[in-house]
Amino acid sequence: MNPNYKEELDKILSGKKDTPDAVEKPKDNDSYENKSITYNEDGQYLMFISFVNLDQKRFFLNYGNLKSCEYDPTVQRIKLTFSENLIELGGIHLEKLYYKLMENQVKEIIQLDKRYAAISGNIPTVFELKII
Repeated sequence: MNPNYKEELDKILSGKKDTPDAVEKPKDNDSYENKSITYNEDGQYLMFISFVNLDQKRFFLNYGNLKSCEYDPTVQRIKLTFSENLIELGGIHLEKLYYKLMENQVKEIIQLDKRYAAISGNIPTVFELKII
C-alpha cells in the first residue's frame, strides 16, 4: 500500500487541489479595478450599463440606445451619447474603458472620490460622472 495513500485520500475528500492545472486561480475581486469598473467576464454582450454616483445613486441605460462614444485623451474624458441621455465621464487612464465600452463589456461604472487617484495605478478610474 502506498504510504501517501491516506494523504491523497484526505486531499480528495477535503476538496483541496494541489496540481498546477487543478489549483484554482484567485480572482481579483478585491482589486482596485473591480471596485471602480465592473467588466463582463463571460465574453457575451451585455444589455445594460449601470452608473453609480458618489452618493450611491444608480442609473442604468440600455446598450442598444448607445449612439456614439467619444474619447479625448488630452483631457481624459469620455462622452457617451445615448438616444435620450448624454453621459460624461472624467478620470484617468480611460482608454481601456473606452475600448471595453465599444465592445459592450462594461457592466457598471462607479464614480470614485479624487483622493483615490494616487492608488489607481494604470487602471481606468472615473472621478467625474455627469448624466445629462
